Amino acid sequence: MAVNLQARSESNATLVAFATDSTTMATIEKAANRHWPGAIMIEGGPDVAVAYMKDIQELDVVVIDLGTSERMLEDLQAVADAGNTMIRIIVLGTANDLILYKHLVAAGAADYLVKPVDVDELEASLLAAVRHERPAVAETAMGKIVITMGARGGVGATTVATTAAWILAEEREQNTVLVDLDLQFGSTALSLNLVPAGGMIETLRDPDRIDQLFLQKALSPKTKRLSVLAAEENLDQGLDFGEDGVERLIAELSRMFPWVWIDVPRVLYQMTAGVIAKASHVFLVSELSLAGMRDTIRISSYCNTLNDKAEIGVIVNRIGASKGVSLAEFKKGVPKPVIACLPEDRKAGTAEMVGKPITQVAGRSKLAAEIRKVVMELAPDLKKKRGFTLFLGSRKESDR
Repeated sequence: MAVNLQARSESNATLVAFATDSTTMATIEKAANRHWPGAIMIEGGPDVAVAYMKDIQELDVVVIDLGTSERMLEDLQAVADAGNTMIRIIVLGTANDLILYKHLVAAGAADYLVKPVDVDELEASLLAAVRHERPAVAETAMGKIVITMGARGGVGATTVATTAAWILAEEREQNTVLVDLDLQFGSTALSLNLVPAGGMIETLRDPDRIDQLFLQKALSPKTKRLSVLAAEENLDQGLDFGEDGVERLIAELSRMFPWVWIDVPRVLYQMTAGVIAKASHVFLVSELSLAGMRDTIRISSYCNTLNDKAEIGVIVNRIGASKGVSLAEFKKGVPKPVIACLPEDRKAGTAEMVGKPITQVAGRSKLAAEIRKVVMELAPDLKKKRGFTLFLGSRKESDR
């Protein structure tokens, strides 16, 4: 039911609101009456909004209640397509999730507020929308970049990256994206029983195609807090994309996630130089071999040249399967500290076969404990955090 009163305020902006329940409708009306005493209030969700807006193009600000919708991005796009190009849309919903918030803002929302909505908070959001101001969270710092590299092929760098990213996301409750840049032979998607993205090489060749809408389709969510970007491209495709594509990819992901964990294959060191230069931590994985020690020295020197501010640590894998070099000799020979020593563990292979991280198959194992040490190296004081209320100082305690 619509209450069609004078919708324009002294700011000369038209406000129309759509709500799916009486409580939300009353809150919107209270906030709107402070500046838009004649705002149009309509009962209904995105379908009602689309039908209404197709016939009325002179709208400036729209409040749309998407409730518990599992298709918020699609619903937002439908509402935006129905209005004029300058319309400002404030989305209401029940999910308290920073990643969803960033997705909605990237897709064009002026703001996203979690129900039950606070009157003062909604008023502030409405005024910001009229002034075409960006919400505060859009200006937050970029996510931290963590890189895992294998000094040699087959030393278990992907296992370390997958398990550590899982621990960071699920045990430390940090929204995390795990990126496997081995686009043809990467095993991250396979080990987590996920469907890899397609067309990654073509996209990296044309960096302008990389935006958050593309990534929303390419990302595979493993859990609420852990998403994965991985591919299994055809072998007849050359890896002839440039550094610009990789940098754009990681930059966009850094805007979406507080933590970006990247598994970098040896063949892409040069193409990822710009990303290494922005990393907060670099973990080099090696075995106890002369070649492993030599390449750990070379790669750590290379990374240090690109980024002398990054924390670079060494992880020794399969500690019981020495290939001619003792742990003591290895520690003495490499220029960076050895922060974890991973034992040989058959359950690692079992975890991969069932599409689960090691922590779900052998959470109390020595291997899992050592990888937890790696995660603690990132931020020793990292505490469990929930939702995106932590990023918005204006959120009230009652909303948390």
